[in-house]
Amino acid sequence: MELNEPKILILFGVLGSIVIGCTQPFFGWIFAQMMGFLTSPLKLNGGKEGLMEKVTEKCQILALLAMANYFSVFIQRKSFLKLSENVTFKLRQLLYSNILQKNIGWFDLKENQTGVLTSSMASDTAIVNAASAEAAGPVFEGIFAFFGGVCVALYFCWQLALICMCICPLLSVAQGI
Repeated sequence: MELNEPKILILFGVLGSIVIGCTQPFFGWIFAQMMGFLTSPLKLNGGKEGLMEKVTEKCQILALLAMANYFSVFIQRKSFLKLSENVTFKLRQLLYSNILQKNIGWFDLKENQTGVLTSSMASDTAIVNAASAEAAGPVFEGIFAFFGGVCVALYFCWQLALICMCICPLLSVAQGI
């Protein structure tokens, strides 16, 4: 975390993840409402005009959700990409400065030859980079999608939502196994 600079990009990345994660359950909710209108249009007041008005309204909401999701994905990916680039650069700088401080006899060892050192600078920092900032986006998205889904579920049927929340840890453990 200390190598992630500027810190404001972490905030932007997490905020983008919040919007991405929370739009998914609400997209499903609005889409389900629209499918309900289309499968039973006779229940709506206003006939065909009422149906068109409701469907147009839901389509506009879906379009707004899609635009919010698009900009949030852009902000999140750009923020985490810039953070990962900065972390990689700083790790390579630290590794290079530590290599330059070594005793001259250290370079005579077979495991410390030039090719080995440069390949470790390229591969090891990329592994750390992939494990840190690039992996953070989908993790945050999943966490906030879960909480957004729980909020939607609690709104509709709190009993079923509580049962699902009790079963989710068991499903996570089973998937891990």
